[in-house]
Amino acid sequence: MKCFSNNAKNLCNRLSVETIIAEDIVKKRFKNPSKYHNVYTLSELVYDVRDGSHQTPIYHEEGVPFISSKDIKPTEIEFGDVKYVSKYLYEKLSGSNPKPEDVLLTKVGTIGVSTVVPDIDDHFSIYVSVAVLKDVFKDKCIPEYLAIYLNSFFTKIQIDKFIKGIGVPDLHLEDIKNIKVIVPKKELQQEIIDFYKRITNKIKKYKNRIKLIYKIFENILYEKVSIKKQSIVEIKKTNSIELDKLKERFDVSFHLKNYDYEVKNSEMDIKKLKEVVWNISSGKRPKGGVKYIKEGVPSLGGEHINLNGEIVYNDMKYVTKRFYKDNPNIKINEMDILICKDGATTGKVAIVNENFKYDLAATNEHLYRISILSEYNAKYIFAILNSDFGQEQIKRYISGGAQGGITLDIFNKIDIPIPSEDIQLEIATKYDQAIKLVNICKKKIKKLEKYRENEIINYINKREI
Repeated sequence: MKCFSNNAKNLCNRLSVETIIAEDIVKKRFKNPSKYHNVYTLSELVYDVRDGSHQTPIYHEEGVPFISSKDIKPTEIEFGDVKYVSKYLYEKLSGSNPKPEDVLLTKVGTIGVSTVVPDIDDHFSIYVSVAVLKDVFKDKCIPEYLAIYLNSFFTKIQIDKFIKGIGVPDLHLEDIKNIKVIVPKKELQQEIIDFYKRITNKIKKYKNRIKLIYKIFENILYEKVSIKKQSIVEIKKTNSIELDKLKERFDVSFHLKNYDYEVKNSEMDIKKLKEVVWNISSGKRPKGGVKYIKEGVPSLGGEHINLNGEIVYNDMKYVTKRFYKDNPNIKINEMDILICKDGATTGKVAIVNENFKYDLAATNEHLYRISILSEYNAKYIFAILNSDFGQEQIKRYISGGAQGGITLDIFNKIDIPIPSEDIQLEIATKYDQAIKLVNICKKKIKKLEKYRENEIINYINKREI
C-alpha cells in the first residue's frame, strides 16, 4: 500500500497556474485523510487496467454496441446514440470487453468520467478512448465507490498532471494505474454511495425535465410546419434498390432508412440549407495546437456542442488575440449556427444566442459556422436543424471512417421548410421560452452537483471512529 505524503502538495506538482490554484484548494479542503483511511494506487484495487480497440472498426446498422468516451456519463452509460460493430469483432476484443461491476474511465478527449458497468444482458465493446478497470477487489473497495471517487475533485487534480498530447488530450494506462485512491472502511464507502445516489436521482429528474421541454418544443415545431414522422419502415434483408435511385451513393444505409419525415403542407416552400445562408466557413487553430495557450480568445470545437444543441463551456481552449485578428473566418457572431463537422458529435448543431458567454470567440477546424440571411429567422433555422427532421437528414450524409464527417456538399442537400415570417417568429419565441425553462433546470442541476461534490469531499475527510 502506498500512502500520500503528509504534504498534500505531492498530489499535484506541476509548475503551472492551475497547479498553484489546485494546491491552494488542496491545502484548504484536503485534511490529510491518510491519517484515517487507507490510500492505494488504482493498480492495487483492480486486477487489470485495459483500454478498447486501437483500430478503427467497421460500423454496422445493428450489432454489438461500441462505446466511446462520449457515451460515458457519471453513474451511467448512454446507449441512445452509440455505434455498432459485428459480433465477430466483439468476440475478437474479448480481453477488453467490460462485464458487470467493472469500472469504466474515459481517457481520450473528455477525460476522467467514470461509471460502473451495469448488470444488463446486452454486451458491448469499448473504443480506445475508454479504459476498463477489470475485477475490482471488493475486499478493499466497492466498485460504485471507486467510480464516485474517480469522478471527484481528488482524482481530477491528479489527472490534470498526467494528461498528455498537444491536440486531443490522452490519459495513458500507466498513469491511470498510478492514480491514488483514498479508501475508507466499507461502512463509510456505502454511506457515500447512498448519498451520491440520492442526489444523483434528483439531478436525473431535472435532466429528464429538460428532455421533456425539448420534446414538447419539437412537437410544436412539427405542428406549425406540418412535419409528420412516418411509421417505422420494416427493412428486410431481401429488399433491393433500383439502380437509377442509387445515384452517387452506393451504401445501403443511405437508402434504407428506419424513419422518414414528410412536410405535409404541399404549399410550403422548401429550400436547401445553402439558399438561406450568406456565409459558410470552417474554423482553424494555430500550428502546434492550443494546449499551452492559457488565456486569450475562447476557441470552440465539437466537444462544446452537446446532444441537446446547447453550447457547453467545459474544458475551454484558447487562441491568441493576434491569431483571432488575423483569421476573420474563425470569428463567431451572434445568431451564427455552429455545426460539428467530424468526430464523436458529427452533425450536432448549436446557435450563438443572447445567452452566449463570451464577447469574442472563435471556431476550430472541427466546426462549420453558418450565418443566416436576414430574411429568415436564425432561431427557426436552428430549430429545424436541431430537430429529428434535420438531424436525420444530416446523418444520411455523414461519410468516412471511425467517426465520420460532413463536407461542404451537405449544404446543397439539407431541406429547410420555410413557413411565413409570423410562424418563424412564433417558433423562435417558443424556443426562447423553452430555453428559459431549461436554464432554470440547469441552475438546479448545477447547485445539486456542487452540493454533491462538496459533500463527497466532506465524507472522505471524515474521521472514522
